[in-house]
Parts: sequence; C-alpha cells; structure tokens
Amino acid sequence: MTRVRSLLAASAVALLLAGCAPTSTPTLTMGGSGISACLPGTSDDGFAEVPLKNTGPDPIVLSGTSINSVMGAHLASTWIVAPSDDEDTISGLYAGTYPPTDSPEWSERVPAAGATIPPGDTVLLAMRITRGAGVTGASAQGGSVSYTGSRGESLLAQSTFYFGFDTPVAPAVCGATP
Repeated sequence: MTRVRSLLAASAVALLLAGCAPTSTPTLTMGGSGISACLPGTSDDGFAEVPLKNTGPDPIVLSGTSINSVMGAHLASTWIVAPSDDEDTISGLYAGTYPPTDSPEWSERVPAAGATIPPGDTVLLAMRITRGAGVTGASAQGGSVSYTGSRGESLLAQSTFYFGFDTPVAPAVCGATP
C-alpha cells in the first residue's frame, strides 16, 4: 500500500510540474492597427504593407497569413520585404497599386510562408489584395499571421488595419479609424 501511495504521489507531482512548464510568449508584433488606407475604385488589384517585428530572443518562422472581416476582397499572395530607410517600420500601413514599381526592395522579396525573421528584426508583410470582378466595394479589416515559436509551438499575431477600394457606389472609410 505504501508503494502505491508513493507511485500516486510521484505521478501527481510529475503532472503538476508538466502543467507548470513555461509556455512561450508571443514575440511577433504586427503593426498597422487603427490605421486605414484605400485605393481608388479604378483599381482591382491592391497592395498593402504592414511591419512585423520579432521582439523575442529566437528566430521565428511564418506559417500562414490571412485578412479578416473580408467584404468582396481576396488575399491573393503575401511576401516578406525588407523595409527601405524611409519607411515607417513601427506602426505604418502603406497601400498602393500592384505591383509596386517604386520599391528597389521588391526584387528581393521572399514568400511569407516559410520565411524566417531573426530576433530583433523588423520586416514588411506585403499583401496583394484583389477585388472580385463586378464587386463595387471591397475591404478587409485586419490581418493575421501565424508563426512557429522557438519551442515549435504555433502562435498568432494580429492587426486591426483597414484596407479598402474606394468607389462612388461603395465609398471606403478612408481616413476614419476602423
């Protein structure tokens, strides 16, 4: 009986310690929250960039990207681009027509899925957002990035930016806080 109690006590301590094991803290921050950007309704193909910063001590690997609260828009593709010296890499949101023709960094882009962000680095998540054929108004409110932390766990970073195509029939909320 004493042996059974000892085994039960040892098992309980092991389970307690396993439940108290340190968990990973999210180390990726995604900028652009609270910022809105719009393109003229004459464009069906848009481009948005938001900064991603690895605040942790280890490299992280991106595993997926998405846009949230979608209305008539589609996330066509995503890349990681190095920021230029004059870009706001703290909290900015940039929008323009696709493909960006004024960015020398664009030629060195890499697909977002599988990209590694070293500790302390800030990069730009470049998103190609398209508007469906015949859609008069299209927008997305926010984005998400899933990534793998240093312990192999899946984590998520999010932003609440607003991106829209501004048309007379369906004006976007450019300049307003989402």
